[in-house]
Amino acid sequence: MARRTTSSDLHERHEHQAAQFSKLLADALHTLRITHRELAAALGVTVAAVDSWTSTAAPRIPGPANLARLYALLDQHDPGISQPLRRVLNGPSASAAAPALFNADSATAQHNLPTPLTRCIGRERELADIAAYFSGHRGSTPQRLLSLIGTGGIGKTRLALEAGRALRSSFADGVWLVELAALSDPTLVVSAAANAIKLRPQAHADATEALIDRLRDKRTLLIFDNCEHVVDACAALLARLLSACAQVCVLATSREMLRLDGETVWRVPSLSVAAPGAVGPDAKEALRHQAVQLFVDRARTVEREFALTDDNASVITQICHRLDGVPLAIELAAASVHHLSVQNIAANLDDRFNLLTRGSRAALPRQQTLRATLDWSYSLLNEAERALFAQLAVFAGGADEEQIVALSAALALLTPASQAPEHLAKQLAHTYATLRALADKSLINSQRMNGVLRFSLLESVRDYAREKLAEAPAEAPAPDGLQRTRDAHVAVFTHLARQAETELTGPNQIVWLERLEREMDNLRAALDSCVRSQQVAAGLQLATALGWFWSLNEHELEGIRWLEQLLAAADAGLPSDVRAQAYFFAGFLHWYLANYAAAMPHLQNCMALWQAPQHVIRLTYAQVFYTQMQAAAGQISSAESMARMDAHAQIFRAAHDDWGLSIVLGRAGSTALAEKDLERAMRYYEEAYAARQRSGLMRMWASSLNNLGFTALCQYDFDRAKQFLQQAVAFGERYNRTESVLMAQCNLGHIQFLQGDAHAALEIFKACVVRHQALGIRDHLVATLAGIAYASAALEITPRCCVLFGAVSRQMEDFSIPLWWNERAELDAGLDNLKHGLDGHTFATAWAQGQAMSLAQTIELALG
Repeated sequence: MARRTTSSDLHERHEHQAAQFSKLLADALHTLRITHRELAAALGVTVAAVDSWTSTAAPRIPGPANLARLYALLDQHDPGISQPLRRVLNGPSASAAAPALFNADSATAQHNLPTPLTRCIGRERELADIAAYFSGHRGSTPQRLLSLIGTGGIGKTRLALEAGRALRSSFADGVWLVELAALSDPTLVVSAAANAIKLRPQAHADATEALIDRLRDKRTLLIFDNCEHVVDACAALLARLLSACAQVCVLATSREMLRLDGETVWRVPSLSVAAPGAVGPDAKEALRHQAVQLFVDRARTVEREFALTDDNASVITQICHRLDGVPLAIELAAASVHHLSVQNIAANLDDRFNLLTRGSRAALPRQQTLRATLDWSYSLLNEAERALFAQLAVFAGGADEEQIVALSAALALLTPASQAPEHLAKQLAHTYATLRALADKSLINSQRMNGVLRFSLLESVRDYAREKLAEAPAEAPAPDGLQRTRDAHVAVFTHLARQAETELTGPNQIVWLERLEREMDNLRAALDSCVRSQQVAAGLQLATALGWFWSLNEHELEGIRWLEQLLAAADAGLPSDVRAQAYFFAGFLHWYLANYAAAMPHLQNCMALWQAPQHVIRLTYAQVFYTQMQAAAGQISSAESMARMDAHAQIFRAAHDDWGLSIVLGRAGSTALAEKDLERAMRYYEEAYAARQRSGLMRMWASSLNNLGFTALCQYDFDRAKQFLQQAVAFGERYNRTESVLMAQCNLGHIQFLQGDAHAALEIFKACVVRHQALGIRDHLVATLAGIAYASAALEITPRCCVLFGAVSRQMEDFSIPLWWNERAELDAGLDNLKHGLDGHTFATAWAQGQAMSLAQTIELALG
């Protein structure tokens, strides 16, 4: 009688297996030069887990899902290196209590899978997930129908074939590839499946029934590859097979789902890639991303000496990002390295369809070039889908569903036959359906953001769609198809900007600022379209509707650029109201950046056009900023300035305009503060803060709190000042008000200086200068440079300090930037110390050197 296997026997065998597995894994990692930390990062586990798998004292075997990932990763580095590990766990001594994912030597399994000629890169997690899906190793029952969907070239077929190879031992009756790409007749799908499993049904037999009879009791995985063009026939066959054959599993690849009961749909993602600029010239950092790994691997197959270096890492990252991490596009780009440098490849990506044309001759024609891949997808669309797909090219960075439908409506209104309400409603309903059909066919991506469905195109797909749009026939008397669609795009986003215009000065400000920021690419595309087509009035209407947005979201320089470019192209026929609005916001944005010389003429122009009674509120806004600049230039007294501000405030109070009231009170507070009338300044600032609280302008609270904090600082009430300023930093960071955060931090630095810690103040000022540079707000930048100067002088009396004082003085003079009286006092005190601490010649030489410096040189000196 055979000896009964006891639990202690099983435990002993399990320990023996674990010890063997640990030694073999340690040897494999040593051979491949993979560290425990690198393996843990690749598998998404802890380093401690990897340590336990290679432990000699108490080794552990990975769980099934981690085991699948481990095998896939090892084989990517060296095909077959995982076989000894598999044999240890799948051999005769394998524990019955812990069934392995791979339960037989995969070399003996039946299959018709092709042998890969290149490594599969970057799909470890997906392969493990597919294995777990069919084996049920994650606490769920095994599933039977998985569809991998995605755009052309995303790697669906390669992933399915790699998964099939990994799963061969799990299906005793084989893994069979059913290739459908070359079929043109849907009725041949059943024959293709029969041929794949080597079934030769009789001519008189029902082919589907013969297939079912062969597979009824078989534990088999069928891989149906490229179902999209015969999707109905595939769905019909698979519905019958899965119903009649309980052990058959199906892995399908398609550009759209099968829509069968029990189907699980996985959208195959692009390979990971860093955004341009996120990775510096660091080869090791770049190689962490899957897309770069693929590029380098494929480049080495055509150029043996090719290497990823610190010199080319950022360029290769840029290439992979612009190709959206799509494997086919990356492989085609990498194939070009034998005759182009990576810099030339990057430079030629604007002509990517002519560049990416050197695919494998063994591949199907539609997989040999990027254009052919997209042509294949496009050929499967109906006329309505083709039309909408082309129109989507005008959207930059994607669009919400309602914006795409609005574009369709705008285009319909350009066609007289479509203007009837019932026809328009029918067309819009059809647009919704067509949009979803395009997403289902993986030509466009869909994502729900903040409860809104948003659609986007990969960059290569958008380039292709743009070509199709340019080919669209003109519909007389409308312009050509491309311009007609661009005009509709401008109309859609002008409407959005006008909606936002009133919301930006009320309680929904934050929501609309975020919405406009999300649409920045589309807004820029619309403005660029207006400039290119010389539609100045349309461009200015959009740019001025965004007037407050440019400032609130810190895009002042960009707003000025658009407004002045369009104003320069305007002719005498431009409506006066459109011109006046453009002058106002150009002047306001220049004022905001303390460029008063440029702001003055713009504000004068708009005030001249707003003399009619109906423009009194608009005129008052312009007068607020103009009055403040007159006072700064010494053209009117401070008393006159405050009197005017009080009059302006009364107009806003009467109109219940809290936005305008908070602005004028802020200006009045600054005037009072300059006159050292601190109590009056505090009253103005408090009322301005109350107006912003009353109207729900939470994003503006930080600047009001900063004004209150600075006034308390001037009163030497440091505890109260810190409370205000710390709240300003918190609100500024919460609502993305970088400028307010920096002002508050500079004021906190000033408090540190006044309390005797010049070193801490200096570090704060330096950090703020770095960030001020990006914002471009010149007066704040120069004032902070002054802080660095007087904090430096408090720490050391050197010629270098004197050079910095001379340079800062020159910048204040060149840009007409005054300091607050208390900051001016600190600067003057530091200068006096330098004059007394340095001999006359040294002081004069250093001062002259600083006076000759540019702003950029001053910044470099201050930070050094």
